Amino acid sequence: MILVGDDAGNRKYIDDKTDVIDLDGKYVVQGIIESHNHVDASAWITYTG
Repeated sequence: MILVGDDAGNRKYIDDKTDVIDLDGKYVVQGIIESHNHVDASAWITYTG
């Protein structure tokens, strides 16, 4: 997924090689696996047991 929005705003990015999926008003959440930690919390857990 590289772009979301209305048809008018995206039309210039669409060509014959573009797959366009009309969600018909439905919501989509991109499947990103994002792993991070909060350094202060990690340090607290690590050093206080």
